[in-house]
Amino acid sequence: MSVPRTVAIIGKGRLGSVVLSTLAEAGFKTTVISRSPQNDEALPPNTDFKVVDYNSLDSLVAALSGQDVVVSTVNLLAVPQQKLIIDAAIKAGVERFIPSDFGSISTDLSAAHLLHNIQLVEIQNNLKSNEDLIEWTVFSIGAFTEFLVNFDIAFDWQNKSAEIWGDGGHRISTTSLLGTAKAIAAALKDPSVSKNRVLHVHELAVTQSQLLTLAQKFSPGTTWKIKTIDNPLEEMERLGKVAQQNPEPGNIYKFVRATLLSGRFQAFYEQVDNELLGLGLLTEDDLEAKFAAAFG
Repeated sequence: MSVPRTVAIIGKGRLGSVVLSTLAEAGFKTTVISRSPQNDEALPPNTDFKVVDYNSLDSLVAALSGQDVVVSTVNLLAVPQQKLIIDAAIKAGVERFIPSDFGSISTDLSAAHLLHNIQLVEIQNNLKSNEDLIEWTVFSIGAFTEFLVNFDIAFDWQNKSAEIWGDGGHRISTTSLLGTAKAIAAALKDPSVSKNRVLHVHELAVTQSQLLTLAQKFSPGTTWKIKTIDNPLEEMERLGKVAQQNPEPGNIYKFVRATLLSGRFQAFYEQVDNELLGLGLLTEDDLEAKFAAAFG
């Protein structure tokens, strides 16, 4: 595959919007593919917009014709729909597909059976089985840094409380939304090095204790309520059973959080492909600056 010129972004949520602006700034001709005509606001220059029916192969093929690459940023509930999008991409002559699979442990083989990974792995296997028809790249970026700082994962800012899993020292790979978008852009600038492979990247490796310490620093005079999960693996298994029996979003979220914090799976990447993509590492000062921006 030569360096692509046209890139279609499926979805325009938090990640999709950053990927769109980053790829446009990098010189790619971008197209937003969406089910809603309301998502055509605030598009970068030289960006097209197409409304599609995600359940229609013909609609998808028409929208993807002329595209070199598809970058999917759909949410977890829409992951299964990527099967039809891949079929359409192949039929439209798209050369590479980047699935919405930007998690921490979706490429850890020991975690393939987990409730929230099953459909992601199915898409991975679908792409591998079609390598003779379309190339693929999966980006394992750890947890999004913005989510660790701003959402109830490592601590509960609103209630000034935290559940510390074990000793809180389990390391977690993390990458910002912008860092993820830059990794995608770099991979497409040199597509031969990212063909049909998983790329592991992170900007930081953090611990729950480190994140809680920063949260406490930016809430001076506040007494935090701390609960320790003494047996992380047992608690993770319990939450997994609850999510399996009652797969409503709240239960699934608690289980996903447990798989990240328990230390059972490869949420920290010992080896990363940052150098391959020209992606630098952030410092503890950079992390503190993110807390200052959110809570200062």
